[in-house]
Amino acid sequence: MPTKRLTATNVQTLPCPAGKERVHYFDATKSAPPGFALRVTATARERSTGRWSGRSYVLKFYVRGTGARGWLVLGDVGDVTLDAARVDATEKSTLAANGRDPRFVAAVDKARTVAAVCTDYIEAVSATASPTTVDGYRRLLKHVVAAPELKAPVDSIEDAHVSALLARLGTAKGKYLANRVFALISAALRWARGTRRGKGARKIPAPTAEQRIARNPCAEMTAPNPEKKRERALADDELVRVWKGLDTMPPEAAAYVRFLILAGLRRNEAAALRWRDYNAGERLLTVPGEVRKGGRTHVVFLAPLAVDVLASIGPGKRDALIFGEGGRRFVTNEGRTMAAIRAATEVRVDNKVKVPQVEFRLHDLRRTCATGCAKTGADETMISRILGHAVFAKALPVTVQYIAHAYAAEHRAALERWAAYVEALLGIVRPEAKVLKGEFGKATA
Repeated sequence: MPTKRLTATNVQTLPCPAGKERVHYFDATKSAPPGFALRVTATARERSTGRWSGRSYVLKFYVRGTGARGWLVLGDVGDVTLDAARVDATEKSTLAANGRDPRFVAAVDKARTVAAVCTDYIEAVSATASPTTVDGYRRLLKHVVAAPELKAPVDSIEDAHVSALLARLGTAKGKYLANRVFALISAALRWARGTRRGKGARKIPAPTAEQRIARNPCAEMTAPNPEKKRERALADDELVRVWKGLDTMPPEAAAYVRFLILAGLRRNEAAALRWRDYNAGERLLTVPGEVRKGGRTHVVFLAPLAVDVLASIGPGKRDALIFGEGGRRFVTNEGRTMAAIRAATEVRVDNKVKVPQVEFRLHDLRRTCATGCAKTGADETMISRILGHAVFAKALPVTVQYIAHAYAAEHRAALERWAAYVEALLGIVRPEAKVLKGEFGKATA
């Protein structure tokens, strides 16, 4: 490759040798970075219609530590001055020396938004998080992508822009959604900045050099809205009204809600269950770790009433969802379905409301199950096992690692006592023989 001390004059006149498609004249000027050159093609001609054709400034680079190498076009002669091209080449050569591919960085710097950072973060999290967690992040991401307050490159975003978005979401969609969107943005920016801490951070792949950001505009921010810890659990009369009100719902949807009452699962976990996870002979369900918060497999021991609930809609094909689209709708459109259930719990006489509808959320059913198990004799540690918590109540985390006993009998007994309590509230009389055999009983309210 020829070398030449490039000047403002000769970059317009240096020829391409006959028989060659192009030639690179590497700049011999002392101030020029290594690899900076003038590219002249066989079609090069002088200025035509206000532009130069076939002459451009380029940089040949090697990315340290990655093995990546290539050419980067810095601009055409006539569009970019020689001095400006040298400065640009120096910056990009420095990036390559520091292990960053200048081709990628050049494209990212123009469009790297908060939404792009959040997208990269969700992609990194998806390697270890459950699908339901990732789906939740992606639903929140839609609000970040559509936010006019965050359209500028991330390096120019200030905390005031984020605050404006959260204030608008809080007014239009509710304070809880605003808090969740903030949690996603904050976690993504801390990850891209390299300041994310905690046990969970070690499971997430570190950002690449191209994914890192220079500053975190949310570093000094906290959640915009205070949240009161919800402690709602259904009272006995409310539970009966909800259970009976479900008779008006499609079978899969009714079974889904009733199963949450009896098993204490999270709504997303129950919605993702498939018939292959159900062991009818042992009367248990295995909730796969990939659909659970924390990624831990969890076993649910089924009382006869829970078996009846499953029998009302199945069994189905091995790979089919147990609760079908009835469960999925609760995850994707909970508000509309819950409104229908609440309306069904309302007691009317002569078109007048005698007893108002039961106001509850799906997660309240998990708390209702835990409260019911405590009411029927389960201690805090067993309730933690029933709920599938990583650390059991009143047990040291290091101690839990050494406990080999699965407490299956105690776990099953606690859920059966709770189900028997529900049956008593509903007036269900179960023949003892069916309980012992574990056959499907017919539960009617």
